[in-house]
Amino acid sequence: MTIKELNQDNFSAAVGEGGVFVVDVTAASCGACTKFDPIFARISERFPSVRFGKVDAEAEAALISELAIRHIPCLVIYRDEFVLFKQAGNFSEAQVQQLISTAVGLDMEQLRASVSDETEQNSSGN
Repeated sequence: MTIKELNQDNFSAAVGEGGVFVVDVTAASCGACTKFDPIFARISERFPSVRFGKVDAEAEAALISELAIRHIPCLVIYRDEFVLFKQAGNFSEAQVQQLISTAVGLDMEQLRASVSDETEQNSSGN
C-alpha cells in the first residue's frame, strides 16, 4: 500500500476521506523514527483497506503544532475523522497491528452515540 506524504495543504482532505487512516509523525533526524519506518511500511502492506500517511515533523512545524504533537515518533489513528489513538513512543509491529485491527473492528455507530450522549450531558451540566 502507498504511504501518502502529508503536509499542511493535504492533511485535512486526507483525514476527511473517512475510513481508517494511520498517520506516522516522523523526522529523518530521529533515530527511533527511522527504526519505525520499515515496520510502518510492512504494516501498510498488511492492511489494504486502511490508508497510511506520514508527516515530516521538521518540514511541517505548523501542522505538528495544530495537531498538538509534542514528541516523535507519534502514531495517530483516525476512523471517519475521529482521533481514536494518538501517542508518541516506540511501537512494536504487533502493537500497531492490534491498534489497527481494533480501529477497523470498531462499531462507529456506538461511538457516535456515546460521543453524542456525552456532549448532551456536558451541555446540560453547565
